[in-house]
Amino acid sequence: MQSITLNNITIQHLIGKGKYGEVYRCNNNEGNNNIESYAIKKINRKQVSKTKSQIQHIFAEKQCLMECTDCKYIVNLIQTLKDDEFLYFLMELIDGEPLFHFLRNISTLKMIQNNFQIQQQIGYEILLALEFVHKKGFLYRDLKASNVLLDYNGHIKLIDFGYSKKIDDNNRATTFLGTLHSMSPEILSPDVDIEYGYEVDHWAFGVIIYELFIGKPPYITNSREEMLKIAKTSYEEIMEKEFQTIVDEKEGQDSSEIFASNVLNIKDLLNKIWKQVPKERLGYLNGFDEMKKHPYFMNYDINSVNSNIAMINMINEYKQVHGGGNNKKDVMLNESVDQELFKGF
Repeated sequence: MQSITLNNITIQHLIGKGKYGEVYRCNNNEGNNNIESYAIKKINRKQVSKTKSQIQHIFAEKQCLMECTDCKYIVNLIQTLKDDEFLYFLMELIDGEPLFHFLRNISTLKMIQNNFQIQQQIGYEILLALEFVHKKGFLYRDLKASNVLLDYNGHIKLIDFGYSKKIDDNNRATTFLGTLHSMSPEILSPDVDIEYGYEVDHWAFGVIIYELFIGKPPYITNSREEMLKIAKTSYEEIMEKEFQTIVDEKEGQDSSEIFASNVLNIKDLLNKIWKQVPKERLGYLNGFDEMKKHPYFMNYDINSVNSNIAMINMINEYKQVHGGGNNKKDVMLNESVDQELFKGF
C-alpha cells in the first residue's frame, strides 16, 4: 500500500475520545476516484510529553499494533504519522460500537444474557485476540468492555493498546497500570516489588466473561485499596449472589438442563481464573489453550452461523434505537513541543 500523507487526509467526525487523544473518521483523498475511509487517532504531543511513561506508552502501542496486524480480531494499524503538534495512528475504520454500550442497554443486555452463543462468541473472539497478543510477547493490560468493539458484521475488534508492554519469558512487568475493576490482585497490591506477567490478562478476561452474563463488572470503585480487598476476598460471594439473581429471573422461562449446565460452566471457569496466586490461575501454564479446553468453550464452534446471526440481530436491535451517527468535532492545538522526544515515531 502506498504511504498516506497528512495532506491527503480530511478529518470527518469524532468517534472516540481518551485522556490524551481523540479518534476521528477521516478520508484519504489521494486519487479522487477512490476515496478511502479510516479511523485516525490524534494524540497531543504537548500533553503526552510531560512524563517519560506516557512517551513509552505511545511507542509501545505502536510496536504492539505493528506486530499484531495479522489477527482479524485486533484493529489494524495502517501507518503512523506526525506533525509539529500531533502524533497520528491511522487505522482501519470499524463500523460498530463498544461492547460497553450493548451491556448498558436494557434490551441488548437481555439479548446477550439470554443467548449463551452470543456470550461464547464474544468471549472466544476476545480470547483469540489476547492469545495472539501474548504469542507476540505483549501484555495487553487494559481489557474492558469499552476497549472491545462489536462491528456490524457481528464480530469483535480489540482496540486501544496504549497500556501494552513487550515482555519475554524472563521479563515481568512492575507498573501499577490499567482499569481498577479489571485489575488482578497482584497489580492492585501496594507492594513495590510486585512483578506480574500474562496471567493478569487472564484475570481481566474472567471479568469480561462475568460481565457478559451479569451486565456489569463484579465490583466498581475508585479506591485501589477497596478494590484489592474485594478482589482478594469477595469475588466468589458476589458471583454466587448475582448468578442466583439471574437464575431466579429465568425460573419458569428457561429451566432447561442446557441453561443450568452453562451457568455451572461459567462459574467453574471464573473460579479457576480468579485464583489469588497467579501460578494457580487457569492459563498460567499453557495460556489460553487451557481455557479453550474448559467445558464452557470446549464445544464452541467458531464457525457457527447461528451465533453470528444472533449477534447481528442483537446489534441491529441496538442500531434501530440508537442509530450510528457520530458527533462532529475537530480540535487543533498549536503549542511548541520538544521534537526529539518522539524521534523515530
